[in-house]
Amino acid sequence: MLSVNDAQIVESETPARKRGRSANVATARVHVSLPEDLSERLVEVQKETFASSIAEVIKNALVVYVALLEEHKQGRQVFTQSKDKSDPQRLAIFL
Repeated sequence: MLSVNDAQIVESETPARKRGRSANVATARVHVSLPEDLSERLVEVQKETFASSIAEVIKNALVVYVALLEEHKQGRQVFTQSKDKSDPQRLAIFL
């Protein structure tokens, strides 16, 4: 189970400049504890997606989660479908 141990806002200057952002951009730093199997899965996803870090995988996952939540709040549903457009399946993300 994912548990958030600590969250704080810290100033990030050098990494922000590397990404072309202002030096005064605040960054939230979150420390999480993960079960070993989930941690291993994150490493697999990092390799499969060529992400530069586990943090990038988690940030990308959070972007998707927020987008799905916004769709849910608007009363929309999320479906998957095979390439041949058969057998659509509803994803029960927010029950």
